[in-house]
Amino acid sequence: MGFIHNLIGESRIENFKLSENNISGNQVTLQESIKPHKPLYSFNELEHCYRSDALTFNAINKSVQMIMAGGFKGFIHSKKYIVTKFTNFFEEIGDIGNDITFEELLSGIFRDQMVYGNAFVEKIFDESDSKIVDLSPIDPKRIDYAKTNDDRIILDSVGKPIGYSVTIENGMYAEGDEIPEKYSNMIKRETNTIFVLFKRICHFKLYTIGDGFYGIGLIEPAYKSGIYKKNMEKAKANFVYLKGFPQLVAYVGSDRRMATPNDIKGVEKQINTVDYQRNLTFPDWVRLDSPKFSESNLSEEALKDMRTDQISALSAPQALVSGSGEATNRATLGDQRTLWEFTLKDIIKRTMSYFKKYVLKPINELNQYGGVPESEWGELRAENIDVTTDKIIKMLTAKNFNATPEMIIDLEEELRNIMNIKKSGKKPKKTLEDINLVNPKKEKEESDKSKNLPIGDG
Repeated sequence: MGFIHNLIGESRIENFKLSENNISGNQVTLQESIKPHKPLYSFNELEHCYRSDALTFNAINKSVQMIMAGGFKGFIHSKKYIVTKFTNFFEEIGDIGNDITFEELLSGIFRDQMVYGNAFVEKIFDESDSKIVDLSPIDPKRIDYAKTNDDRIILDSVGKPIGYSVTIENGMYAEGDEIPEKYSNMIKRETNTIFVLFKRICHFKLYTIGDGFYGIGLIEPAYKSGIYKKNMEKAKANFVYLKGFPQLVAYVGSDRRMATPNDIKGVEKQINTVDYQRNLTFPDWVRLDSPKFSESNLSEEALKDMRTDQISALSAPQALVSGSGEATNRATLGDQRTLWEFTLKDIIKRTMSYFKKYVLKPINELNQYGGVPESEWGELRAENIDVTTDKIIKMLTAKNFNATPEMIIDLEEELRNIMNIKKSGKKPKKTLEDINLVNPKKEKEESDKSKNLPIGDG
């Protein structure tokens, strides 16, 4: 039963306790609370940037799509029954909490980490509070550490946060956990919030620094550049509008006729009704003109620098996420795609490390599955598949290609994998010497040399 998702009428579970920890040790820097280094910008501001900036939106979506294209391949463990138990658990995900698939859960975790720097998943326990039965994502904007009134995170006896405060929408109800008696007078209580124990929440953090309580995503480092860019783009759009539909300035009166206040108001009233379909006629003592604007090249250079700043933070090749088709050196683009792949692999590694420690291990301990499996992720291919295929085919068909049987079979299997053809399962049986696979050109040169050797005296 998910405490964050409980509705009115569900039973209440009493007397929650922090999970016991039998590890002994003496941390001399341990504090009972700590003032954390909070993110530079609120989660609402980061989400607004993701929603409103096309470059940010596309870069993050492409990164998530690239990661999920590799995809979660399954669990690995020497004992098959352990793999079966975990596979069955995640196939049934969403039956109790949010209606969500395992793939949607993973995709949401990667996206939230990139946008907010943090992702949260609730581990839903059964009625007896002894087994984990489901998982459900939590909106990062609705959850934060349990804190004191002066905004300090409350820590337990081993330096871990005691839990989280979750905001519940108006008109909704959820039980939450009972605050441990030791901390009941310390915790800040707010309207529409519930307390949830630390053991129920898996907190994913993309990049951390300092105290490490909050993660840093891909938007935060270049957030200001994104805001400046949007402001300049808005100003540029207004400039283009003014050139197409210029403002009018009316000069009322002449040396033969002095304009009265009523004349000025009448001309102004008619000008305010002007659009591209209307023609106006004025007497000769009224002259209309429009101000002249000249566009500065500095604005375009500044916009370019700000886009570069964003792309650096988002770690994605600009030519791929902007869709502008601008000229990019092919070799440079290939290097950028390779570095992008390294970044995505690092994100996968970090995420699955949290997943193993805070999801798989608790499930194994509480559900008694008999072991913790490793997670296998599919291969990411930043390089164009057609290019890779062409390279392999050229190598295999080259006349002077001198390779061991092992290398030939590896290349063939790689080609089958790229083209989604079932692997042959071949294994090299002969060595290079057994099949006399040598370079024909080199063999001919050695033969010619032996013919030209001087014949010794008999």
